[in-house]
Amino acid sequence: MTLFVVLAHSEKARAALRRGKARLLARSFPRDGEGWWVEPRGAAAIFRASAVAGGRDPFVLAVDADPIPQAGGAGRADDGGEGGEVRSPLDSLKGVLGLRGRGAGALARVEGAFALACWDGRRDTLFVARDPLGQRQVYYRRAADATLVCSELGPLLADPSWPREMDFESAVNYLRRGLPLPGRTLAKGVESVPAAHVLVCEPRAHPRAQRYWTPLLPTPERLTRKLLLANVEGALDAAVTRRLDRRGSALLLSGGVDSSYIASAAVRKIPPKRLKGYTIQYEPGYGRNEGRYAALVTRATGARHELVTLTPSQAHARLRDVLASPAPCGAWSTITHYRLLTEVAAGGERCLLSGLGADEVFGGYDKYLDYYFRQRRYAGRWARPDEVDWFEALLGDREEAGRRLFPGIAAFFGERQLRKSLYRPFAALDFGDYDRAFYRECRRLKPDAHVFEMMVAHECHHRIPDLLMSNFEPVARALGVSASYPFLDPSVVSWGSYIGPSDRYWHENGYWWAKKLLREVAAKLIPPPIVMRRRATYDAAVADWLCEPEFGPATLERFASSRFWQVGLLRPSLKTDLLERAKRLPASLDRTDRRWLDEFWVVLTLSAWHDRFIENEGGG
Repeated sequence: MTLFVVLAHSEKARAALRRGKARLLARSFPRDGEGWWVEPRGAAAIFRASAVAGGRDPFVLAVDADPIPQAGGAGRADDGGEGGEVRSPLDSLKGVLGLRGRGAGALARVEGAFALACWDGRRDTLFVARDPLGQRQVYYRRAADATLVCSELGPLLADPSWPREMDFESAVNYLRRGLPLPGRTLAKGVESVPAAHVLVCEPRAHPRAQRYWTPLLPTPERLTRKLLLANVEGALDAAVTRRLDRRGSALLLSGGVDSSYIASAAVRKIPPKRLKGYTIQYEPGYGRNEGRYAALVTRATGARHELVTLTPSQAHARLRDVLASPAPCGAWSTITHYRLLTEVAAGGERCLLSGLGADEVFGGYDKYLDYYFRQRRYAGRWARPDEVDWFEALLGDREEAGRRLFPGIAAFFGERQLRKSLYRPFAALDFGDYDRAFYRECRRLKPDAHVFEMMVAHECHHRIPDLLMSNFEPVARALGVSASYPFLDPSVVSWGSYIGPSDRYWHENGYWWAKKLLREVAAKLIPPPIVMRRRATYDAAVADWLCEPEFGPATLERFASSRFWQVGLLRPSLKTDLLERAKRLPASLDRTDRRWLDEFWVVLTLSAWHDRFIENEGGG
């Protein structure tokens, strides 16, 4: 259920709410009527709120969350029982009552993905919160008379009072990293509640965001490798179990160690016939299919399996859907995700599991290793370790910090190419302060945090919620699929953050291997060929599709004709260069020059968002 909240600032707004006229303040929100709870003095209105406590100090709650399936836990996989009772979102969110006594930290105990709003009449305060890993989104806009809050971006962009302006600083950051600046959106004046934060809205004060959870927890005393291994294994097992539905669960199955582990753990808790793996199947000539690896897993587990075709014409249809999203799409894998979830919805499974998060938490990316060595080299050269901590020194050196602080996995434009492609003053923008502020916060939260802990925290606080979840979750919502991610369970993330470099990566026979500790856990359940499968990247086949008549010409025409090229942000020479490279495919894509395709995608999605929601083309 989408979250809708109106918080009054002026007497005019309070009077409107007392009269039951929330739509006077938020014209794109649900119609006035019995669905709105209104604070007696007109201070706030919450759509479809439930009264948790009434009387003179009301405490009311509205939740946007999926029901939580229960695998039963006690039954064996072959018991044939039905089990699978589903808990309501309100049942899973009673911990929010702790906001009255223990403060925002009580939200860390709330189970599942959620966006919530609650009015505390005792404090005359509105609390708006987003789950720890940001699976749900929460947006808000402070207008003259009221603050409007919604767990979807579309209604805020559809409000006639929003002036249809782009946040150009966020647009530049989107070109760099595929997501807006922290706490912002591409829509000027529309802000985002960060993952693991509660927005506190008090009378006569601007809203303030307060963190209630972080993976940077104190390291347990005498943490041995054996204890770490046992706790990671236990947390993963519990995370998979909590997300299963005995009546039928789906799994995005790639044939890699991450999703294969989930499949093998799942069939120990539910009958194998109740688990169905879905694997994407591209055109054979693309050389990107993983069906044979996924089939090896389903044969070993006894789970059902379906290959989901994704032809160029189907990809183009999904691209149109993706480009229509109110949140622009930095992840081109959203096309693949959309196609898979369409089949999951058609198959009737009630919940979907995904292996997303394993690379981020357990160390599956070369970029982690690259920045780890960059910082080690700096630490080794720092000449005054007894006087100033090397990491504090790094944070104080703008130039060195720009080269050595981990900026997140996603990178679309390189800094030099982006400066060359932007008009001034945008080419001179420097976002290094955001990175340094994040790492300073990490050191405040945990002064002795390891480099890898902070890099994992960066992914969990930024890219996962505001690039991946903001793209994937609206697709699931639109199709009525409840998606969950065992590797992003807060307990798994917390234990995973303790893993040191030697349990993430190792070098053998001239090759760097990744996710060492996770492979050790997985080896107890999945076939050796999958456990020790070398890393492979199977991105969406965008380059191949651009060569196809069903996909390429229309996509290139949309790119070339966008009115975004006229706003004075990007130079037209970039458009000319990217179009020429796209038309020379596949010859223009080789091992030494692949960055341009990332640039093409991020500009395509940004320009489509601009045309739809700023220029109002296509009914945005």
